[in-house]
Amino acid sequence: MHIVNTIAPVFLVVALGAMLRRTGFVSADVQRGTNRLAYWVGLPCLLVVKISDSGTVADKAGMMMLVFLAATAGMIAVALVAAKWMGMQAARVGTFVQASFRGNLAFIGLPVVFFAFSEGPGGGDAAQSVAALAIGPIVVIYNVVAVVALLASEHRLGRTAFKKMGVGIATNPLLIACLVGLLLVWLNAATGATMPIFLQRGLDVAGQFALPLALLGVGGAVVATPLKGHLGPAVAAMLIKLSVGPALGLLFGWLLGADSYVTAIAMVMLTCPTAVASYVLVEQLKGDPPLAAGSIVLSTLGSAVAFSIVIATMT
Repeated sequence: MHIVNTIAPVFLVVALGAMLRRTGFVSADVQRGTNRLAYWVGLPCLLVVKISDSGTVADKAGMMMLVFLAATAGMIAVALVAAKWMGMQAARVGTFVQASFRGNLAFIGLPVVFFAFSEGPGGGDAAQSVAALAIGPIVVIYNVVAVVALLASEHRLGRTAFKKMGVGIATNPLLIACLVGLLLVWLNAATGATMPIFLQRGLDVAGQFALPLALLGVGGAVVATPLKGHLGPAVAAMLIKLSVGPALGLLFGWLLGADSYVTAIAMVMLTCPTAVASYVLVEQLKGDPPLAAGSIVLSTLGSAVAFSIVIATMT
C-alpha cells in the first residue's frame, strides 16, 4: 500500500489538471498564469522554508547532489551513444539528449519525495529538505547543459548564447531561493538568529500552494502538448530517463559510498519524467518539438510505473 499511497496522490492531481484543461474549465492563459505563480512565487517560498530548516541535512544534500549529477552525466553519455547508434540527424541530437536527462524535479520530484519518505527517518519533511537543498544548483546545471546541447546541435554556440545563459542563471528563482535559504542557515549557525515566526508562517502558507498548482500544471501541459511524428526516439529517451537514470543512481550511490537514504532520494529524483519546460526551450532554440513533446508525454505516463519500481526497490 505504501507504493499506492505514494504515487496515487501525485498522479490523481496530475490527472485532474489534464481533465480541467481538456474540458476547457481551465484555459491556456489561466494555466500559464498558475504555472508562473507556482514557479516564481510558490516554489521559491517552499524552498526557502525547507532549506532554512535543513542545517542538519546539509551533508546528506551534498552527497545526494553528487550521486545525482554523476548519474546525470552517465545518462547524457548513454543518450549520445544511443543517438549515434540510431543514426539520428545532428539537429535532433540536442533535443534527444535533453529529453533523456532533464527531469521535472520541482513539480513532480518534491511531491513524490515527500510521500515516499513520509514514514522514514525525520519524515517527509527531512527528505524534502535534502531534495530542496540540491534542487537550485541542479536546475541551473540542467538549464546550462540543455542549452549547450541544443545549440551545439545547430553549431550556434557563441558569446550571445552564453550571455543569455548567464542572465538566466542570475535570475533563476529556484537558485535565488536556495541562496536565501542557505543564508538563513548560516545566520542561524553564526548568530543564533532565526526567521521571525510571522515571516516563516507567511512563506509556509505561500509555499503550500506551489505543489498542487505545479501538479495541475503538469497535467494540463501534458494533455495540451502535441504528440505526433515518429515516436521511436521518444521511446528511447523515455527508457533512458526512467530506467537508466535510477539504475545509475543506485550504482553511483554505491560507488560514492552514499547511505541508502541518500541513494533512495537521488533515485526518486532521477526517475522524474522529462520536464515540461524542455518543450518551450526546444521551440525557442529551434530543436525538434515533436520529439520533445513525445518524450514529455510518454515519460510522464511511464513514470507512474517507474516510480513504483524504484519505491519498491527502496523498501
